[in-house]
Amino acid sequence: MDIYEGNAVDDLFKGYGTYKCANGSIYEGFWENSKKHGKITKYTKDGRVKELNYVNGVKEGPASITSKNGEIVQFIYRKGKKLDNVLLTTRNNDQCFGNISSYSSRSLKYPIKEINY
Repeated sequence: MDIYEGNAVDDLFKGYGTYKCANGSIYEGFWENSKKHGKITKYTKDGRVKELNYVNGVKEGPASITSKNGEIVQFIYRKGKKLDNVLLTTRNNDQCFGNISSYSSRSLKYPIKEINY
């Protein structure tokens, strides 16, 4: 069962709250009319941490995923769609920027082409 803990007005999520999903994911952040709105942090049951921004429930702006091994992938959403360019920072602080042809959020393995250092 999903559980919401936080502010609500007229039975709608509003302001800061935590939403715990039955699948083990946890969302912490801001809500407006029961939609994610503003900065949201998502913790997945496999140990990843996603920092996302939302406008009325739609992903918008900068986002990042940190794996449990410390790799960080940063990218941008526009109107709910992820743009192709990413910045990958390894746990050794090596960085590469490039265009991805496909994306696997489960493994944090990114086939990056056209890498610019």
